Amino acid sequence: MAVNKSYSQDHKVGFDNEVFPFISLSLGNYSFADIGVCLSGTTIDLNQPFSFNFFIASEFKLNKNFIVGPKIGGWVTYKYLSTGLSFIDYTDFKIGSLIFRPEVGAEYRRFKLTYGYNLRLGNNKLAAINSHQGNLTYTLRRQITLSRRWKKNENFKSR
Repeated sequence: MAVNKSYSQDHKVGFDNEVFPFISLSLGNYSFADIGVCLSGTTIDLNQPFSFNFFIASEFKLNKNFIVGPKIGGWVTYKYLSTGLSFIDYTDFKIGSLIFRPEVGAEYRRFKLTYGYNLRLGNNKLAAINSHQGNLTYTLRRQITLSRRWKKNENFKSR
């Protein structure tokens, strides 16, 4: 991985490889709950917190008419601003609906508050899915500690 040479020697780039579970509540016309796991990929310390996270999860409708939605996605966080994308395949086991959801919001420590818009990818119109929603996410993790680091002009060396 190349690092921009304009940064001084005290800037570090690292890869932490931490996996942690999370739970989320989605509110709109219909309420959903998420449970999943997240891989905290790259953390870059340029005197500003910056990270990438990738996740797999499932959404479950909390009201009547059970709906489940396996999903996969990712997040980029800079300071307290987060933006993410996910793909969700909602189904009630009779009909399904593939959704693309861009989200934007704020993250502070273990909490993330976001707003997302569901874009349907296909003709199947599964009822009881929000067109847009607010999400509150709580990550069940300790403070991130970097296990591997390298400086500006060094190549990555595995253990």
